[in-house]
Amino acid sequence: MSRRETVVHRGAEGAQDSPESERGLGGRIRERRRSLGLTLVELAGATDLSHPFLSQIERDQAKPSMASLRRIAGALGVSEAALLAPSTASRVDVIRSGEGEVIYNAEDDPRTGWSRVVASSNGVVVQEFADGPFDFLDPYSHTGDESLYVVAGRLEVLLEGDAPIELGTRDTVTYPGARPHQIRVLEPGTRFLMIHTP
Repeated sequence: MSRRETVVHRGAEGAQDSPESERGLGGRIRERRRSLGLTLVELAGATDLSHPFLSQIERDQAKPSMASLRRIAGALGVSEAALLAPSTASRVDVIRSGEGEVIYNAEDDPRTGWSRVVASSNGVVVQEFADGPFDFLDPYSHTGDESLYVVAGRLEVLLEGDAPIELGTRDTVTYPGARPHQIRVLEPGTRFLMIHTP
């Protein structure tokens, strides 16, 4: 079970700042969809996902795979990291090892690799990836810049129009998020960090 420790700062007069509501991934998707004036049926059409499945996701009764989350994020005009991590601009947020919202590369199958948000503040989101994906997913683009840092192992990045870039342990690459890109790991045990900036 995911647990977040939140330290809320007090204002100059000792009044407690209002912490952001503790809604989950589904609530953040629903909030973004509504802010764009989209219905669930319209979002289903834009993502090629079923209306009932999206409804379950929004009620935190189902979790999307990373591929499904990318489709949802693309239709909502944000990165998947922005949906995974609430803003923490007014608080200190501690996420312990093994905690945080985990998303598998395939629905509910940890053998396919996983991702979790390990930090977020002022629009900057850091995601940890482990053990996948081993195959390129559909090309993806989003706002802001994206950096990858390989903690261990090897991965390959494919930026539209360029030759593949292979990265090894402690290598880094940064590119505009708007440029369509794909990522895959090249060996088991690969772990990397993905940093999204606004």
